[in-house]
Amino acid sequence: MTVLALVALLFSVSTAERISTFANPPAGNPAIVTIFRTVVQRTLDAPSFRYNQYLNYQAPDRTATLRTLGSMKVIGKEAYILLTPGVPTGKWGRGPLTPLVDSYYGPAMALHGLRTLLTSNSVIREGNNFVVKQVVSADSVSPGNPGQVLVTYMVYVNDDYVTAIQTRLEGWWSIPYARINGILRFRRVDTFTASQVTYSSFGQIAPITAPPADRTLQLTLCGQVYHLPYLGREVCSAF
Repeated sequence: MTVLALVALLFSVSTAERISTFANPPAGNPAIVTIFRTVVQRTLDAPSFRYNQYLNYQAPDRTATLRTLGSMKVIGKEAYILLTPGVPTGKWGRGPLTPLVDSYYGPAMALHGLRTLLTSNSVIREGNNFVVKQVVSADSVSPGNPGQVLVTYMVYVNDDYVTAIQTRLEGWWSIPYARINGILRFRRVDTFTASQVTYSSFGQIAPITAPPADRTLQLTLCGQVYHLPYLGREVCSAF
């Protein structure tokens, strides 16, 4: 168990007034569930799209951020980090793609939400959109929490593509909300609405290519991130 998970567990056990549990939401009409999964799969099968206005995805395994600072690319099993932003012929660092970096900047980030929706069978259609419900462990939402959380997704659809997902969680669990003097602070919540996630520009993303070899430096790992050469010293960072 990680230190973060242990802290969250101790916090939730010591302050919990209740542990939330939920009955499984009822299954949707099979025909509606089939239509929903077809739309989600069509989105997953798109040759490319833009995720959340910051990450371009190109099937099957390439991504590139849109940021000027902290620019990153993922090409298969390799991650590339722009070391000299603002320089037209700047240097890039290259290192093996780690699960942590993939979960923030790689295909895992771009595809995770859609893949999660494919596992749901509690689906209601609202016009062109869908309401989807799942019961998950509170631990999967915030490590160390007992009980369950009810997750409701409002899935927006246009032209048979998923274009946005709005997620609302209900239950009773602790989440980190700030880091003060290097220490994470937690608070108890019974509802939480996440920021909307968007998908756009289907099939319109320019090809994502690796930087030229003569502008690429090999990086070494620092845990799941990288040693970055910066102003003559080594900095451990994911971006």
